[in-house]
Amino acid sequence: MRNQPCHLWLPIVRLLLLAGLFLTNFRTTAATNLSVWVFPGSSGRLISQPDSLGNRIIDESSVGYKRGLAPLPTSNTVPVRIIVSPVAGDNVSNIQSAINYVSGLPLDTNGFRGAVLLSNGVHQCASTIYIKASGVVLRGVSSNTNGSGVVLEATAASQYTLVEITGSGSASSGATHNITNLYVPVGARSFYVDSTSGLSVGSEVFVRRVATTNWIHDLGMDLLGPPPDVPWTTGGYMLDMDRTITHIEGNRIFVDAPVTCAIDALHYTNGTIRPFTWSGLITNVGIEHIFGKSDYFGSTTNEMHGWTFIQFDKTVNGWARDINSQYFGYACVNLNSGDKFITVQDCQSLDPISIITGGRRYAFPINDAQYCLVKNCYNRQDRHQFVTQSLTIGPNVFVDGTSDNAHAEAGPHQRWATGILWDNVTIHGGNNDIQNAGNYGTGHGWEGASCVIWNNAANGFIVQNPPGARNWLIGSVGPIQNGSAWNIGYPNMPHAAGDYDSSGSTATNVFPDSIYFSQLQDRLTVPNLQTRDYWLGDIDAFSNTVPGGEKIFLDTTWSNAVKSAAGSQPLDGFDVVTNSHWIPFTFNFTLATNERVIAATFSLAMRATNSAAAAVLYLGGITNSFTFSSLGWLPVGTGTNTTVRVLDLGNQINLLTNGQLNVAAQGDLGIDWAMLELQVAPNAAGTVTSLTPAADATVRGGTSAANNFGTATNFTVRQDASANNQQRAYLRWDLTGVSGKISQARIVLTPLAIGANGIEQGVAVANSNNWTETGVTWNNQPGGGERFATWLPATNGTVSFDVTPQVLDALTADKQLSLQLFSIGTNTVDYASRENANAASCPQLVLSVLGSEPTISSIADRTIAPSVSTDPISFTISGTAVSNLTVNGDSSNPNLVPVSNIVFGGSGANRTVTVTPLANQSGIAVITVTVTDPSGLTASGSFTLTVSSHAVAKIVWNGPGTGANNWSTAGHWLPTETPEFLDDVKFFDAGAIGVAVSNVNNVVDAGFGGSIASLQFGNTNGNHTTLISSGGTLNLLGANGFIVGTETDNGSAQTVFTTVTGVGGSLNINNDNADLIVRQGSANNGSQRATLDMSGLGNFSAVLNQVLVGVAGPVNRPVGTLYLARTNTIVASGSPGICAADSGSNGGSASQIYLGIENEIYADTITIGRQKTSAALSFNPAFTNLSPTIFLRGAGPDRVATLAIGDNSAQSVSGSASSGVVDFSGG
Repeated sequence: MRNQPCHLWLPIVRLLLLAGLFLTNFRTTAATNLSVWVFPGSSGRLISQPDSLGNRIIDESSVGYKRGLAPLPTSNTVPVRIIVSPVAGDNVSNIQSAINYVSGLPLDTNGFRGAVLLSNGVHQCASTIYIKASGVVLRGVSSNTNGSGVVLEATAASQYTLVEITGSGSASSGATHNITNLYVPVGARSFYVDSTSGLSVGSEVFVRRVATTNWIHDLGMDLLGPPPDVPWTTGGYMLDMDRTITHIEGNRIFVDAPVTCAIDALHYTNGTIRPFTWSGLITNVGIEHIFGKSDYFGSTTNEMHGWTFIQFDKTVNGWARDINSQYFGYACVNLNSGDKFITVQDCQSLDPISIITGGRRYAFPINDAQYCLVKNCYNRQDRHQFVTQSLTIGPNVFVDGTSDNAHAEAGPHQRWATGILWDNVTIHGGNNDIQNAGNYGTGHGWEGASCVIWNNAANGFIVQNPPGARNWLIGSVGPIQNGSAWNIGYPNMPHAAGDYDSSGSTATNVFPDSIYFSQLQDRLTVPNLQTRDYWLGDIDAFSNTVPGGEKIFLDTTWSNAVKSAAGSQPLDGFDVVTNSHWIPFTFNFTLATNERVIAATFSLAMRATNSAAAAVLYLGGITNSFTFSSLGWLPVGTGTNTTVRVLDLGNQINLLTNGQLNVAAQGDLGIDWAMLELQVAPNAAGTVTSLTPAADATVRGGTSAANNFGTATNFTVRQDASANNQQRAYLRWDLTGVSGKISQARIVLTPLAIGANGIEQGVAVANSNNWTETGVTWNNQPGGGERFATWLPATNGTVSFDVTPQVLDALTADKQLSLQLFSIGTNTVDYASRENANAASCPQLVLSVLGSEPTISSIADRTIAPSVSTDPISFTISGTAVSNLTVNGDSSNPNLVPVSNIVFGGSGANRTVTVTPLANQSGIAVITVTVTDPSGLTASGSFTLTVSSHAVAKIVWNGPGTGANNWSTAGHWLPTETPEFLDDVKFFDAGAIGVAVSNVNNVVDAGFGGSIASLQFGNTNGNHTTLISSGGTLNLLGANGFIVGTETDNGSAQTVFTTVTGVGGSLNINNDNADLIVRQGSANNGSQRATLDMSGLGNFSAVLNQVLVGVAGPVNRPVGTLYLARTNTIVASGSPGICAADSGSNGGSASQIYLGIENEIYADTITIGRQKTSAALSFNPAFTNLSPTIFLRGAGPDRVATLAIGDNSAQSVSGSASSGVVDFSGG
């Protein structure tokens, strides 16, 4: 009704977004429970409270796939390339062959090669399945645990991992530089280095926290023992934080994620930084919608069976989604060293089978991986359910997890995990601990530092602070316990209590409900946001005794202004605690011409002499002053007590436009350090538009559960003890008219009335878009998933939250975005609906759409010989400020062409690219060239580079007629060379250039490369037999496909009988333009038959255009017979997709397709008998005693299929009509 741009409202939206404002009015009430460590500032953004050394709870929002900025890819983004059906016996070779096939395909512009789809049924697997290439997804149809979905069953009687997703190699490091700060606190993102040589923006670096003997002693970890428990050693506890440089100013380095363990040269030694590369990492890989099950052979304590379902190693930007596992002894999903930006989402670990003791039942462990997210996962009967292993470095997050019947605790398991968050995790039957475990287990020692338990519930909590570090327990419900693990043998080990806040048996949760999701919302406020922190003063607890204090940079003009205002009062530096003095200082920061500050905080570490009651803070000028009392900054600690106060500068952003902030404090106090934290983003680009919902409505429970409230001018969200008062709201936006690249999407709501308690509200994506405004009720409501944002509403403003990932996800699906609103606490809030008379109050979806993308000219495909480079290939680019456009390249086949071997030249609009394959390699690589403008808009073009030594593309069999004759023998072919991926291979009476060969026995052997362009068995009056060796695969990749018959090179058409066999072999056709053709006939109206018998072949998989059996072409009266393999998966996108018998001439009757044992056919149209021909489709009689099956479904996105039997189409001459038989008896 009103799903159109709201023009009255739009100018306001545009102005606010361009200004970088938050469209949010934040309010707390007496009913809002806030933490003292993380709380919302006046702008609504979360503030992390530093301690006296600057350590604070870190920002964990950069975890998971694509750092949380993009949704997990869907099937529309990663299309199916091959389908694998289960077979009797072991399925590993089938699945591995399919994965290997997809791994050889080129990467598309989204960075994917495609998906391997596993059909429903049990796939027994006695060994490990590997994914070792980027851009590959292993997908099931369903993860149902009742046997109706895809089951990967581990059947071997040994401990093994069933699916391993792994890269290769290790990191290669560059030159090491020293960090020169005296102290870099937890949560910091910047530090000074002795040199920036070899470092640049975008460099991946290891920021090392160096272990020393004194540090290990202070932790008590030199007391561990006797063996096998051993004391910590310095070499074993170097912490390498994997970071990316985002900004450099002089010798100051800024990185993308916070430091998780303080770098403490004040007490120990300096840290270091070194760049690294890791070429063997794989990316854009996933596994989803699968149930894994381990055979445990009847004994509930048996340990010789499948041990881990899924393991990631050396993988970047991957995911495991909708995965269920049962009976695996160790883990459902295990994340390991080299992994980062991995999301494990909506997964379950059920009923592990093992002895209940150490090293078993870990469910979802993070073992030395970084930037990983375990979200909305469940486990049952595990020991350590949501757990990290030794030296695991954050950020890493466990959020919205539940454990039932836990046999041990969740938390960091052992040996100094840092920067880990447990957020809304519930443990039934076990604790949630972060402690000094001493000699417990294998000498686990201090389990973690800088870790946070936020709004969790458990049987108990043991949280302890190591010397020099903190762990936080906040908003969590359950008994707080002292713990005694540290006391095993060494009662003097450190075990101080952690930082407890709003926690205990009678505690209530704090705002926000989820700190992770709220931090992510803050980061999504504007696109491409960077956090930059500027620290002034050595963090040394006022230990500087230099007269006049530590000298801090002070702008001369500002110094003179302060001197004039101070009169007779002295001006001092930092670390001087005295009465009646001024402490002026200046922050300097650098902004690029296209950057702006959209938010900021200012922190100050202070001590007072006796009282700072009269202290004043000056920001940006003498006339902009604030008493400490008005800021709420009193009291300030005295003696050895340092107080840190934080000020949200949301209403002072105008002071941060010229790269400088002048500050002064005046009164009876001293300053140890100061910190300015800026949120910096590129200037807003593109256009802003606003959409009202297509539908919105409240639903209400109890006696109103069947009522609809869709036409009301407001919608209500209410949590109440009475079912009659329970209310939720649903909103749906139609995105079908949205075009362009979305850089940001935000929802804006207007609260109209709030109950007595302004308690937290939340939003989730609705489970379905199939509801209507006038039809939705409490009884038929779609429900919602996991909340992704929360807020505290106020009636004198708006609330706003980011939905960019959700909108991007909807745009790849049905272009509908449905949301569910609900209340987290007991309260009532009314919001304006789309029917509200005030258009400015209507719900809005505010979209920021970037401008025109740059362009790149087409680049023609190239073919070169091995071991040579291309000439410089010219292309042109265009866009705004063409000199500022950057160009980079990617290779679909780095084993042939590494990215480093793609070299660009030229300037301005005229550019070149030179590509050099690795020496002595052949193959195909798709080279993708991407041009990027300063706003982040991109355009890409690709060309195919073929590296081959073959001068011709037609290779003819010239081998013996009897015996097992290998394809890998060059002498069996004309020309004398082994076929490869470019070659059309033919077996036929070659006339003058070859020898007539009948009854050929030829073997696709292990020494053969495995891929050709096409295959034809032609005009020989005899039999052809091709054996694909056990475990081997023959891939047909070209547009000419697979042809049996249809060959008249010697002037006549003859009967052709071809056998492709091999119980352990696989034949794959993968080209959307290819056909499988089986037909023979005669130019003089005679009738010969072409037969392709694959009934002895293990697997046949085809993604192609058409399957044509006995269909008219270059021969008259066509007749064909096709025996499919034992297991078949066919996706035929043509029209018709499959046709048996089709000719306008009389004759050509009795064509036949015989099905195998397991058959899956995806085709929009299947025709059996057309025009004047007859045909039949049935199971192979040889297989009917094996209960064969067939699954038919359409190939197109609408999944509509037609099966035409005897299609009486228009005929060119009079005569008999078509007839068809479909006989599925015996199956």
